[in-house]
Amino acid sequence: MSAVGTEVDLGLRLLDDQLFDAKEHRCGRVDDVQLEGSPGAKTEVAALLIGAGAWGERLRRPFSYLVEGLGPNYMHVVSWDEVSAIGTAVSLAHTADELGLAGNDGRNVQWVGSPPRGTIRLSTLLGATLATAAGTELGRIWDVRAERQTKLPDEHVNEAWRVTGLIAGRMGWEERIGLSPEGDPTEGKTFIPWESVQEIGDRVVTITAPATS
Repeated sequence: MSAVGTEVDLGLRLLDDQLFDAKEHRCGRVDDVQLEGSPGAKTEVAALLIGAGAWGERLRRPFSYLVEGLGPNYMHVVSWDEVSAIGTAVSLAHTADELGLAGNDGRNVQWVGSPPRGTIRLSTLLGATLATAAGTELGRIWDVRAERQTKLPDEHVNEAWRVTGLIAGRMGWEERIGLSPEGDPTEGKTFIPWESVQEIGDRVVTITAPATS
């Protein structure tokens, strides 16, 4: 998967992709993605989270507790402004040393249990149950869709990626594992507009109205 269009699914496009620094040296993988914003309001990709400290959020309990107990209690943070290109891998504008990825000197890190105020980790959305305000469960969230704020999308990244909705249901699952095309939003049980999101809780995302066909 190399071509990057205007509509992108963040889990499919970014998670577990290899990172290459400005000298084309491998410097880790994308272990999580940090979003800046709030439920139902303007939310954009803010940073990539790198390192084993990010793994716990991506696992279900009790496995997450095991990983959190054995792994580090921090992860490295790479600002979205540092991302220069995305294709089969993610390219960064500076070297691993400059970004603090080459060591444990405490630069550009974030504690596992202390996300900055006003941020959402992609891992808290993926796999969460989607439910209405009345408590009706609508299935699981398989991915989060974003729109690139550019008219001429290519593999070079110099623009914001704004969250537009959640991908859920069977068709969402098929898209997440690559069985159906990326970036074809159809509002309903598969695509839930971000404006409909009311609250993000512990593995449950509440929307203001039920999805319709």
